[in-house]
Amino acid sequence: MNRKNESTRRVRLTKKVVDAARASHDGKRRVRVWDTDVPQLYLQITPKGSASYCIRYVRPDGGKNDFTLIQADFAPPDRAREAAVLAIAKLKLEGIEPSVAKRTERAQAIAAKIDTFAALAAKFDELHPELSDSDRGGRRNYLARYILPKIGKKHFKEVTTSEVRQLVRDVQQTIVNSDRAQAQGWTGQDGANLCQFIIRRIYNFAIEEKWATENPAAFDQIFPNNREKRFEKFDEASFAVMWGVNYDRVVSGRERINASLATLIYLATLQRPIDVARSRRQDVDLDKALWIVPQWMTKKKLKPYYIPLSPLSCQLFRIALGRHDSPFTFPSIGGHEHIARTSLSQRFCDDVGTLHGDGVLSSDDLQLYDGRRFGRTQIEYEMGYGERVAELVINHYDENNPSRIYNVHDYRKDVRQAQNDWGAEIQRMVGGQFEGLYDGSVHGTPGSASLEVKSPPEVRMKKKTVENICRAGTQRDRVCIAALNMLRRVGRPLHLKELLSQFDDTLLESGQPPHVYLSNVLSRDMRFISTRRGWAPTAEIDTEDAQAA
Repeated sequence: MNRKNESTRRVRLTKKVVDAARASHDGKRRVRVWDTDVPQLYLQITPKGSASYCIRYVRPDGGKNDFTLIQADFAPPDRAREAAVLAIAKLKLEGIEPSVAKRTERAQAIAAKIDTFAALAAKFDELHPELSDSDRGGRRNYLARYILPKIGKKHFKEVTTSEVRQLVRDVQQTIVNSDRAQAQGWTGQDGANLCQFIIRRIYNFAIEEKWATENPAAFDQIFPNNREKRFEKFDEASFAVMWGVNYDRVVSGRERINASLATLIYLATLQRPIDVARSRRQDVDLDKALWIVPQWMTKKKLKPYYIPLSPLSCQLFRIALGRHDSPFTFPSIGGHEHIARTSLSQRFCDDVGTLHGDGVLSSDDLQLYDGRRFGRTQIEYEMGYGERVAELVINHYDENNPSRIYNVHDYRKDVRQAQNDWGAEIQRMVGGQFEGLYDGSVHGTPGSASLEVKSPPEVRMKKKTVENICRAGTQRDRVCIAALNMLRRVGRPLHLKELLSQFDDTLLESGQPPHVYLSNVLSRDMRFISTRRGWAPTAEIDTEDAQAA
């Protein structure tokens, strides 16, 4: 507090004294008038003219603290003196600080209004606006699907540890018995553990707010974590294959190449897929070869990410931003939002399945995040950079580690050099599959709807060229062609059931129910549009596509 602008004096507080002090206040200084009867009591008048009765007391740890009893307009000096004596007596006899007692009373009042676990979960969201949309959305999904149906209507203080343990076991059984889990081989253990984590997190919040004293989810995990290190899932050959199939899609001249172009930038920068998907034009400075992810968009929201861009990454961003005028690097179809992170992972999984089925990949056990793991491993163990640099390249490090705090070396030059060398390493692995990015074969201009393509370079692969794969046609392509044929034959939109009735069952074989698989295929293909009357070809289908169908 600024003592220079403060005036103090001591007198017995009466209504006449209080009125005189308020009337003579000049509006420039904070005035304190101390009481002679109760030495800890004083009248405080702020520079804005607000008057209150306060006390100054000594805390149990020896420090001093000021506490406001009541505004002067609401009580006479005698009542303020009585309140001061009572508060000081509680502190001396029971060790209860006035400020702590007030916070406790407020917390109890709020807790009285929160009578169920569902209300507590809603309050958690309300008081944590800084949490990301993905955090909030994922939690709400698990709450609505698994947690609230079990304990949502119970008073949160009545939920027991045994109930939470049984809920976690039930969640695991619910997930593992679902059709999707059986098709994907899921155990349900991760989902069950996540439900326990959500409940524990909400109760920890309630304990911090003094609304609860015990956490019924504070027990050891029932199920072990299934996340194991994915050793060497990616190698140089499979990296070249996945780079090649996405690069070929980019230079093909198609309009809907956002997911493939975003995947190339993800592999070139090794940043999180969600950061790539929602990157913004204003955050990318191609002149400085720098991409900044704002603090509020980062994973832990502690500090911004500064990502130096290699020449390869700069050119990929230049192509992406040159295709449109959107504020987002990868706008959604409507242009008002960015694409979803799942656009990258879904396209990646589809490509892996197709390439494995065609014999190009020896295994279908590849995930989008394996690319980031592979790149980080290559930077440290194959390119010779230290662990610290490798972690900084992917913005994955712990500043709370003592060794990090006391290491004050500026790694910016090292990280930029590592990014540049990683771009060169990609060129070596893929055999020059992006030469067209620099010679003018692929470029875009602001406002253009698609890439301008001039004789794209040959795409080389270890086992089979991407051109042969595309010529053979994927299962999704065959499904789309068959659907187009049906729709043009009948000359009107068809609902999903009508389409299914005319399909050969073998064409819809997948790990999903036929209606789910067909709906997913049509909704992800730009040649179809869903209307109230059913599925129909879009108006953008050109003559060649129609003849091919």
